[in-house]
Amino acid sequence: MNGDFHQLLDTDAKAIIEIPAGTLDKFELNKKSHEIEHEHKDGTPRVVQYLAYPANYGYIPNTLLAKEDGGDGDPLDVLVLGAAVEREAKLDIKIIGALRLLDRGEQDDKLIAVTRELLLEGEFYEPVERRISWSKFHHRHMAHQL
Repeated sequence: MNGDFHQLLDTDAKAIIEIPAGTLDKFELNKKSHEIEHEHKDGTPRVVQYLAYPANYGYIPNTLLAKEDGGDGDPLDVLVLGAAVEREAKLDIKIIGALRLLDRGEQDDKLIAVTRELLLEGEFYEPVERRISWSKFHHRHMAHQL
């Protein structure tokens, strides 16, 4: 993502949830079958042993953190704050922040979002101050958004 997160603040998007908040089982999108499947490690279904997922974890369809840009070659990951939803739920979200992370040397950033429903209920959220130009990030990673 090259650190250009700020362009995405206040951006509306769609998210598909792989892992509901409060669960331990690690699921992920199979890029070949396009199905969400239980991730396996050494032939065993992967279960997080230390802390349940604190938010609904998923991805933004039709995006890519490209390997040629130092990414992991997967769609952009997103943590959607709020109550747990069903696996494979499709949510209308608003991006409110991001975390820059590395996973085994590959950029594996996580966007942070809230549901549009939560915003409409007025539960929380105020527009975030923009500090950096986002045009590069938005053009590179969100141009294929539905």
